Amino acid sequence: MNSNGKWSKKKKVTVSVLVALLAAVLAFIAYNYFKPDPKDAVAVTTVEKGNITQTLNITGKVESGNQGRFEILKGTGVDKVNVRVGDTFKKGDVLATFDVSSIRSVVAQKKSAYDNAEKSYKDYIRNSKSAAAKLDDINKEISELEKLSGQTKSEEEKQEETKEYKTKIGEWIAGILNGGKTESNSLLGGMLTGSFDLSSMLGISGASSTEMRLMQLKLEKTVLETQSAETLSTVYQKLAESAESDYNSVKKAMDQLEKGWIAEYDGIVREVNITADSTFVPDESKQSTANIDLSSLISGGTTNIDLLGMISGLFKQSYAGMVVEYYPFTARFTLDKYDVFKVSMDQKVKVTSSNGNTYDGVVTYISPVATESGGINISSIISSAGGSNSGVEAKISILNPDESIIIGFDVDIEIETEQANDVMVVPIEALQYSNDATYVYVYDKGSKTVKKTEVKTGIFSGTQYQLLSGCNEGDIIVKSPSLTLKDGEKIMAAFDEKQ
Repeated sequence: MNSNGKWSKKKKVTVSVLVALLAAVLAFIAYNYFKPDPKDAVAVTTVEKGNITQTLNITGKVESGNQGRFEILKGTGVDKVNVRVGDTFKKGDVLATFDVSSIRSVVAQKKSAYDNAEKSYKDYIRNSKSAAAKLDDINKEISELEKLSGQTKSEEEKQEETKEYKTKIGEWIAGILNGGKTESNSLLGGMLTGSFDLSSMLGISGASSTEMRLMQLKLEKTVLETQSAETLSTVYQKLAESAESDYNSVKKAMDQLEKGWIAEYDGIVREVNITADSTFVPDESKQSTANIDLSSLISGGTTNIDLLGMISGLFKQSYAGMVVEYYPFTARFTLDKYDVFKVSMDQKVKVTSSNGNTYDGVVTYISPVATESGGINISSIISSAGGSNSGVEAKISILNPDESIIIGFDVDIEIETEQANDVMVVPIEALQYSNDATYVYVYDKGSKTVKKTEVKTGIFSGTQYQLLSGCNEGDIIVKSPSLTLKDGEKIMAAFDEKQ
């Protein structure tokens, strides 16, 4: 500034520049502080053609399709056990080896027991054919001896006496069977010929010859009447059948033991009841020890008895040394009335275990009838159609399982039910629903606005829908429209990278 109070030209320029800079700074600050918030960019995508597959996703329970049971005989020497519970194995693997030198005679013993039981049955059948004729003769002789001895009894007394004889017969036979003396059952035939110690069997002594003969005749009469009722015949038959079954079982077990236990298929070990370098001794406490109550059976006090099951326990010689589950496993599930016609036999499926591993599978069974289910029919609820909770049982075979597929656990099953190729597809998140209509927002590049457009959809893949009508290939649509987006609204579009 000079002496008369005026600024120099240089100072005027400097001040002007400073004022301009200050104004610019203030304007920038004011703009950033008061400027309106820009709208968020909206993701858009282009309608294109592609392939789409609809699937049925359902849960199934894993079951064993084929169980292997390796039998071992009491007294067998166990050499090696090559697997443990839970181990997987391949077809042809040797699971265990044995020393059978100490049990070679068992098969011959079982064959002899079977031959004796079969002979006894045939003898009994042959004797029973003459039972009716003998009964007439015995009844006549009993009547004569009763008159001779002065015995007169009422019908009630005779019935009670017959029941007592039947009880004695039953006790005697039960003593033979429960004692394991299967070869002695041929002695039953002696009751028809008198070749047995009657006084010892009935527990009596001091009787006269007439009384003994009368008792013997009444006992023979009871036997013959029992024969006519086929009670003893059934016992003989079941004895012979059980002896045959036991012989075959022991022979098969011996053959396997001599060769060693060899896996017939791939699989997994479920149960091991043997120990290497030891002699097998079964836990008898786990075996059935129930006696056969033939006294009640023959006297008429027992009905609907499982003779074969009871008698077979008397012959049991082999035990389960190892149990395996052979592959493939199966999975059981239920189809409702809306899905049953979408699935067919031999159809390929994908199986997913609880740890996420996937396996190939195939439909192997679809029941021809529906059964009531205890669960809730979700399809009926959603459709508001009501109806019962009926379903059709179906099974798949899991072709390549491993230790991740566990019997008793659930698996996820995916079945392809419909496929469409070279069709327009849209992502599921692009669809909006209102008043039973489905629509998308189509974006216009020129006006930068969206138009609410109704569309029709087809099959569904889980992430995409088939687009039947409403849009054309190449149309741009909003990918995930917000609930507040309106028809005709202007948006800032964020295009996919491919666009």
